Amino acid sequence: MKTKILSLSSALMASMCCLGPLIIAILGLGSLGLGSLIVKYHWHLILLAVVLLSLSWRSYFKEKKVCATKQCEFKGKGFNLVVLVLASMVVSYYAGTSIYYYFQ
Repeated sequence: MKTKILSLSSALMASMCCLGPLIIAILGLGSLGLGSLIVKYHWHLILLAVVLLSLSWRSYFKEKKVCATKQCEFKGKGFNLVVLVLASMVVSYYAGTSIYYYFQ
């Protein structure tokens, strides 16, 4: 459960700089000033997403190792792995596009 929450929050943090202003504008609550405020922390959000994703992968492998040692069943193993892979793809996409546009 902890792994799933960490991986989902890492994907959310990575996409916050781009999706945050869009969601606020769609809801009719935002302005260009609020969007520019969020964009200032773009690299901080990407770094936070990478840290959260690293913690979630660590938690997943730690839980897997404990279950293998104690001969117990790792509940939700497949679902957690799918969520981790998808979150890794989202974070990689946003980090990659950010780096690409930064160096252009």
